[in-house]
Amino acid sequence: MLKYKLTLLLTLSFVLTNAQTVNYQKILKEKNDSIKCLQLIEASDYYKYHSIDTLLILADELYKTSGKLKSQYFLENAFNIKSLALKLNGQYAAAIEFSQKALKINSIRSDKEGKAKILLNYADIMRQQKKYDISEQYHREGLSLILSDKDSALMARYYINMGLMFADMGKIDSATHYYENGIFIADKVDGLKKIGLTAGLNLSHLAYKQGKYKELIELAQKVYKDALSEEDPDHISLGANNVALGYLKLKNYEKAQEYIKYAEDAAKKYNSPQNLLYAVGNASDIYAEKGDFKKAYEKAIVYIGIKDSLRSALYDKNLMEMTTKYELKEKENKLTQQELTIEKQSSRQRLIIWISSVLILSLVLMFFYFKSRQELKRKAAQIEAESAKLSARIEHAEVERLQQMDNLRSKFFANISHELRTPLTLILNPAEQLLNNRVKENQKNYLEIIHRNASRMLGLVNQLLELSKLESGSEKLNPGLYDVKVFCRTLCGMFESIANQKDIEFTSLFPDEDVVGYFDKNILEKILVNLLSNAFKFTPSGGIIRCTLVKKTEDEIEISIKDTGIGISKENVGKLFNRFISFSNSDLQNSSGIGLSIVRELVDLHKGKIEVDSEVGKGTCFTVQLNLNKKMYGENEIISKNLQNDGKLIKIPDNTKDSEPSVINITRSADFVSDNKPFLLIAEDNNDVKHLIENICKEDFRVMTAENGKKAFQIAQEKIPDIIITDIMMPEMDGMELCERLRTSEITSHVPIIMLTARGDQKDKLEGLKKGADDYLIKPFDADELLLRLHNLLDQRKKLREYYKRILQAFIPKEEVYESMDAMFLNNMKAFVEKNIQNENYGVSELSADLSLSRSQLHRKVTGLLGFTPNEIIRNMRLEKAKMFINKKTGTIAEIAYNCGFSSPAYFSKCYKDYFGHTPGEDL
Repeated sequence: MLKYKLTLLLTLSFVLTNAQTVNYQKILKEKNDSIKCLQLIEASDYYKYHSIDTLLILADELYKTSGKLKSQYFLENAFNIKSLALKLNGQYAAAIEFSQKALKINSIRSDKEGKAKILLNYADIMRQQKKYDISEQYHREGLSLILSDKDSALMARYYINMGLMFADMGKIDSATHYYENGIFIADKVDGLKKIGLTAGLNLSHLAYKQGKYKELIELAQKVYKDALSEEDPDHISLGANNVALGYLKLKNYEKAQEYIKYAEDAAKKYNSPQNLLYAVGNASDIYAEKGDFKKAYEKAIVYIGIKDSLRSALYDKNLMEMTTKYELKEKENKLTQQELTIEKQSSRQRLIIWISSVLILSLVLMFFYFKSRQELKRKAAQIEAESAKLSARIEHAEVERLQQMDNLRSKFFANISHELRTPLTLILNPAEQLLNNRVKENQKNYLEIIHRNASRMLGLVNQLLELSKLESGSEKLNPGLYDVKVFCRTLCGMFESIANQKDIEFTSLFPDEDVVGYFDKNILEKILVNLLSNAFKFTPSGGIIRCTLVKKTEDEIEISIKDTGIGISKENVGKLFNRFISFSNSDLQNSSGIGLSIVRELVDLHKGKIEVDSEVGKGTCFTVQLNLNKKMYGENEIISKNLQNDGKLIKIPDNTKDSEPSVINITRSADFVSDNKPFLLIAEDNNDVKHLIENICKEDFRVMTAENGKKAFQIAQEKIPDIIITDIMMPEMDGMELCERLRTSEITSHVPIIMLTARGDQKDKLEGLKKGADDYLIKPFDADELLLRLHNLLDQRKKLREYYKRILQAFIPKEEVYESMDAMFLNNMKAFVEKNIQNENYGVSELSADLSLSRSQLHRKVTGLLGFTPNEIIRNMRLEKAKMFINKKTGTIAEIAYNCGFSSPAYFSKCYKDYFGHTPGEDL
């Protein structure tokens, strides 16, 4: 009851500023059109809270009269009042149309206060349609127009309406802030005290929603006391009513009875049956909570009587209003008839020739007038339609852009997950083998694998932290005076051992003279280490890498890093520095790409530029341009170091070198030929992972390995393994293509395949299964689970072979099927819906995904079996569940609605009545 009462107060929050009765019939008879328009605008403030039909009449009359006066001001007000009336009548589309017309006229007049009034109504329309982003935008735009008048009534209305908007959005802190600002202004400005009282009641409602009942009592008591001093009967009653409800929640029944008595007395004294209805209803609740059911019953009887009286009074009021409108229409018709009679009498006195001439001239003029007016209306409608289409296109484009960014972020974090899962696999599995004493020899090798991959994970985490610092702006530039040539020579020297290990020709070219200038040594170090690491990572043995430093001008330098690696396609070069882009090329997929996005942002931070030139199969060249002039940086940024290269250089990331030598491409166990154990083929490009799986499986299987899909396919065609484990992302041929080719080959189509990957999203899993994979294992994996899945797949193949043998025999009878496929399908569908019964977002898309069907497939199957659509099945199961809860009285109607997946109790009640033929309340 409290929630209903306060919601009602929010819609009536400004009635109290203009409570006097207005006679609109008298205004319509006013002869002076200017005075008439002003009176119509003033009267609209009264009738918007008392009669929507009358408000529409006033708006139409103001529109006609403003046309006579050719006044843009009155026309703007006519459109705004019409929009307000349509909004109150629930016609939001039409209300928006008239608000836009009012804004269009205002744009010609350039009246800030008038625009603020229009935007206040427009924003409230958006709020009632739950378009909170647009509502907040219009609220803030309108508020900015009147900021100079900080104590105006209009500003108070804005603050209180924004409080209501944020309350609807569930942002309690923001709602409280704006309500308090509105109350602050209302307390200072004459005539706004009652608005402040209404906002105070709304604040008490927020406290009630948060369960802060002491705060509710404090706020409502202030409203009650201020209302007594203002002699405001409505707020006296409603304030006391809220105080009583606060004490009721705290189970202080004596205080609750005391204040509910104040609320009843005030409502009776000032003859307010609506407020009396609230007070009596809450009094009944108080007595019931206290256990005095006799008095609770008595109050309930009084409550019903008042409610019936109010309903009857409303009927009488509507009837009287309809009668008044009918009488007014009759009087207007009579007046029109009299004017026609006078016109006829006067026309008879004119000469026939004069009448004919006037009529002909009038017809000609009217023809051209209406033709031009229709043309103007057509053009105006065309302009409005084009404007609406343009707005819709802009909004659609923005939605698509945001959705694209969300998708890109999801891909980015999926790639990060992939990067982390591989080293996790190589940490967890060796650790598990060591803990379970399964490794008798070479324990040091296992520890080295753990240490190496832990370092790799640390590098990835550091890159993420660096990216976070750059985004938050906490990464600061600290340039000092250094020699760039000395710095680069020292840095390049760190990579010489890696070049020797990978058999890569690595050279560095520097100018003869010193290159001294201001730069941030730490940032330049991160830039060059990332670029050199990528060059070594994607350059094969026998390749060339060259680092060149060139002094372009006195202050500008250029550092280029060129390699003869795999290269990048033109399509991907433009996306290279975007952290949310993943590449389809298997070689490029092995890196998350965080490093290059960090490089771009670090170069930008250093006020420099970076360019990339690449060609597939020929190599890549990154060029960094920096300005070393001291004037490029602020005095507070420069550190006091002079030509010093002190401090340690950062550690080179492990991704520049292989974890194990890559010279062994294909291996086999010593007893491969003689052992009768099943033959397992492992396709994995990561040497650590490959050797780990081989060590796990070598006791139960004969093992062969290959470092890419192409070589694995060749081995499979020659050796025909019993089972295959393959990674997804590998060079030359990835796991998806390998799986597809194995399945389409007659020789290997029967071989079970397990896909092993660090990417665990549903899309990749479904793609792998579509290509013919039998199982899907995500890194990091458990060694026992891997062995169990291998043996299970082999057992299934054995059973399948026995089945094929049996069906080839002519006289074996068919096995009896105890449950049909359709029954199994329906049971699965029922289980998925019951599992997600509380999830209001669970619908046809989610059900079809759970059943691995498309929406259209699910629709055709379900309608064919049951005659209902999937939507109806889900809704009906929710309703049946809700009926069971209601019969067991497990909660309120609202609680049951939410527990059964309905987002709104009102919508639940409608669906319930449509399905069962009566409301849920009738089953309680």
